[in-house]
Amino acid sequence: MLREVPSIELAEWMAYYTLEPWGEDRADLRSAIVASLIHNTNAKRSRPVRDFMAYQEPRPPQTPDEMREAMKLYAARFA
Repeated sequence: MLREVPSIELAEWMAYYTLEPWGEDRADLRSAIVASLIHNTNAKRSRPVRDFMAYQEPRPPQTPDEMREAMKLYAARFA
């Protein structure tokens, strides 16, 4: 590819991609937005778009303090 495409053109494509990304990740996001819209319109409790993404970045593990705080919120909500 580098033999056929000048480096300036490659740099321009890279800059364009940062402004207007394309590909499967972007398609998954668009599909997740539509699925979230349909679900949230018909459900009693709404869910964020990230719940409908085909691939999700793993979340970092919680610290013990974060776990305690989450359990306090859970207990207050459902107690």
